[in-house]
Amino acid sequence: MQTLNQCDANYRKNIINFNSTLPEAGDPPAAVLASQVRSLQQQLEEANAKIRELADLADTDPLLGLINRRAFMRELTRTIAEVGRYGLEAHLAYIDLNGLKPVNDSFGHAAGDAVLCHLAHTLSHLIRDSDTMGRLGGDEFGIILSHTDPQTAVAAMERLSRGLEKVPLLWQGHQLPVSFAWGVFELQPGQKAETVLQEADREMYDHKQSLKAGTRH
Repeated sequence: MQTLNQCDANYRKNIINFNSTLPEAGDPPAAVLASQVRSLQQQLEEANAKIRELADLADTDPLLGLINRRAFMRELTRTIAEVGRYGLEAHLAYIDLNGLKPVNDSFGHAAGDAVLCHLAHTLSHLIRDSDTMGRLGGDEFGIILSHTDPQTAVAAMERLSRGLEKVPLLWQGHQLPVSFAWGVFELQPGQKAETVLQEADREMYDHKQSLKAGTRH
């Protein structure tokens, strides 16, 4: 099955080849044909642009603008392959937003959405350009930390946590709490994306339990 990019490339190649075989526009019938082809080409390009737009929307979380779980898992699979191919170091960070249910119960779901947006907006501006953040579902997020050893990955997540604390969220005169628990797991060649996600989730759970117990992870 062709990918969208492959279809786009084939379409453009065919249009270029077809245009190069057109008769000269000086001949009246040829001029009409050339005009019709140009019109068809424009319509096809507009349709192609719409297809690409719909593909982007299918990979994007409508509330937060981050890539969704499907797109994130695809990117995670690609990164695991690169780890095996090039011997790179990378980690998956699993993030669980703290206290979303109490916010929803006390202030309504609009406030809960504001908390989600605040976390997504803040963290997406704090991560590196080489990192990838996505929404996994509900109040859970993932970040692919590329080119990171274990110490760097932990330091990155601690930096993100501190950075979020420095940006308070005010909602109708109330300062809403926004914090998260996290866990990181190192990517290894040959791993399945779902397995990596489960391991990072387990690390996040351990971290959350250690915070509740007042101990460091």
